[in-house]
Amino acid sequence: QLQGFASSKVSVLIDRENKLHLNGKEIGQSQLAKGVGEILGSTPQGDRTVLLKVHKDATALYYEAVIEAISEAGGDLVHVLEEKL
Repeated sequence: QLQGFASSKVSVLIDRENKLHLNGKEIGQSQLAKGVGEILGSTPQGDRTVLLKVHKDATALYYEAVIEAISEAGGDLVHVLEEKL
């Protein structure tokens, strides 16, 4: 249920090949913090929600760096889990 997060300006996706996407566009890991920060801009604390969806096969080493970049940019992380089918 993402109803409470519908107003999120930022979404980050790590796909099955460990490719990173910021608001639907592929981005390099080194540009993530800057990209998130630019989108959030001067958004007040409490409204800086960043939705993070990580493919179940993504490696921890990779997504831990992504979490760190979101935090560095001042985003409030919400991890979206994939539903098991």
